Amino acid sequence: MNEFRPTILITFGPEGVYLHPDHVSVHHASMAAIMQASTDSAAHRPSCMVFVAVPREFFLEVWREPGGKFEDVPYEMLLQMGTPRDEITHLVDAGDWLPQKRAALARHRSQFGDKAPLSDIDPEIASRILNTEHFKQHQLPWDESEPVSFPLGQSVNDDSL
Repeated sequence: MNEFRPTILITFGPEGVYLHPDHVSVHHASMAAIMQASTDSAAHRPSCMVFVAVPREFFLEVWREPGGKFEDVPYEMLLQMGTPRDEITHLVDAGDWLPQKRAALARHRSQFGDKAPLSDIDPEIASRILNTEHFKQHQLPWDESEPVSFPLGQSVNDDSL
């Protein structure tokens, strides 16, 4: 925190998007850094923290497809993936960067390579989810009132999703 001094900490939530162990580890490391900053008055403290989110409903939609990518995932485990849509607080339109996002994601063989969790998702469904970045704002320990506003994208209201 002190070296990079972020204004906004963007990390994974406790579910690691889809229970990916690397994402869950990043979440734990981020939370440890936040807890350290909360007890060290000299430490840099970000003004805002958000978790990268994918609507849980997306995973349910893919699971329901005949021959869907997650068809072998137990329903109980599926309910631990993603963030419930009503908990997502911010959206960022990423449609202009879709080609770059696809190229970057394609390099993540553990996620999009042969037999990887996201390798065979229908391109239309993938485009719908990749066109918008979803975030869930997390209140920082030093925020005694409402969390500081996340300055990117738009706040979610009932009409946004």
